[in-house]
Amino acid sequence: MRLLILIVFATPLWAQQTDLMWLKSIYDGARPGSVSQLNSASNSVYVLSVLVPAVSVGYTYATNRAQTVHVAVGAAAALSATAAMTWGAKGIIRRPRPAISYPQFIQPGIQESGWSMPSGHTAMAFQTATWATMNYPRWYVAVPAYGWAVFIGYSRMRLGVHYPSDVFIGAVAGSLSAWATWQINKRCFKPHRKQL
Repeated sequence: MRLLILIVFATPLWAQQTDLMWLKSIYDGARPGSVSQLNSASNSVYVLSVLVPAVSVGYTYATNRAQTVHVAVGAAAALSATAAMTWGAKGIIRRPRPAISYPQFIQPGIQESGWSMPSGHTAMAFQTATWATMNYPRWYVAVPAYGWAVFIGYSRMRLGVHYPSDVFIGAVAGSLSAWATWQINKRCFKPHRKQL
């Protein structure tokens, strides 16, 4: 029984220390030039998470009007599911950001409000990459899409606003929400679906 109690209480502490150790090895130290560039890259998620599906809907409308509603509904559902999952998880988990818990090690050059787990930027990036790849299963879509998504997650750690586990959980949440909504959408539009 004592061993079980030790495991239950020691595991989160060990995991937190490992997370901090990995973050410290990635964190940039908030150098002004790199902060500005990394923050701009990180915030590209807001533009591309809307722009990629919008361009896809426009392309589908121009080439295959019967599929336009299917693509538009799928894009909106994936983005909404990711936002709901991320905000919901943040409210339940309520993990403070690294600079709040470890100000002696992490002094980010940008101030982020809200909770740390999971990374919303990373979730949106992986949702966009997964959605694009599932709708257009080509290597020349998947490679840059996932490369960009990985860089978004990396930038969040480099800026010192998320732990590696926040980024990992964000990537999983974004990918799963895109996959799940794509599957549901595919079933709803099954009689009319063609390969895009």
